[in-house]
Amino acid sequence: MKLRASTKILFGFVGLVAVAFGGNIAYTKISLSSVNLNPVPSGDVCLIAIGKGANVRDITANHMVQIVEASSNFGGGTGPEGGPSSGSVKKRIPVRELIGILNGDVDSVATFVRKMRNDGEDNDPVDEAPMWMRADIEKAFKGDAALKTKLEKDLNMTLDGKPSPTLNRVAFFDGIRIKIPLTLAVPNAKGPTLEAFDVVTFKPKFMSRFYKSMREKFYDKTQLQDYYAAFLAGETDLTEDIDATLKSVFQRSQESEELKKVQRIGTNTNILVSQSMISSAEMQQDTEGKDVTYDLKLRLTPEGKNRLWKFSSEGGTRVILVSKGVAVASATIGTQLNSEELVIKQIADKTLLEDAVALIHPKN
Repeated sequence: MKLRASTKILFGFVGLVAVAFGGNIAYTKISLSSVNLNPVPSGDVCLIAIGKGANVRDITANHMVQIVEASSNFGGGTGPEGGPSSGSVKKRIPVRELIGILNGDVDSVATFVRKMRNDGEDNDPVDEAPMWMRADIEKAFKGDAALKTKLEKDLNMTLDGKPSPTLNRVAFFDGIRIKIPLTLAVPNAKGPTLEAFDVVTFKPKFMSRFYKSMREKFYDKTQLQDYYAAFLAGETDLTEDIDATLKSVFQRSQESEELKKVQRIGTNTNILVSQSMISSAEMQQDTEGKDVTYDLKLRLTPEGKNRLWKFSSEGGTRVILVSKGVAVASATIGTQLNSEELVIKQIADKTLLEDAVALIHPKN
């Protein structure tokens, strides 16, 4: 069959487009063959990407960017302040601690886990509570005399499960803190895992009951011993297998849903561009919209450009600007970014943006 000239031209154009497209893909693969997105230290200002597997979303509410854990039906448009109008927001993700974990900071793990655990109860560890290592508690139960005496005092209970007749006020108000070793399998700037600790507050069951019974009472602290004696006299079930209880606390900590969430979020978050990969920053006022916003123009080093290019070439679409542990802005990537210049538009908070720019250009 003889083809018309117009058909030949069309086929020829399609062929050229296909060759160009294929050539572009090949060029990208060759250019980025030696580029990886291995963990890097963040510095004070960085760009991060959070994958879908983290099960979190970034939202803007009251001119602030927040990262939140969200249910599967999260979304449905935005409300008047830019937040979601439907769905169930579960918890706000602590960005400072997330960045800390990605930097390999061990102390950030305990804080992150605690904030994910927070259920509104008064169970946050306080500095006044004695700190115990799990290993020392286990030594006390195995017969270390000095540790046994100290632990019984701090618990206000003997290790065979009987309350002390004299109230220890610190045990009443604060309980004890326990450092429980954890291994967090999150790739970070210092290695593939973090050997960290969970810090939990603990009180024996009878002490928790006594503490709750006193919440509604008005009393002088000097009266506590009298109230305590009356409580002991009125209770029939005061003994506890404190060894079994503590073993259960250790196991819950190492298998907790909070730890799994921290691990999931950390594993699916990457510091794409660190502060050392940003060579300059410039902010400009944008008055085109109804409200005044600001654009941020970042110039990246070749390493920063290639990491962002690699991310976008693999289908990445969302980056978040973080400054000193605070999410400042988020941006959607609509195409592959093969440029040393990145512009993030419509940032609402001028002060946070000015602080970020100042960190990139510190005064001598």
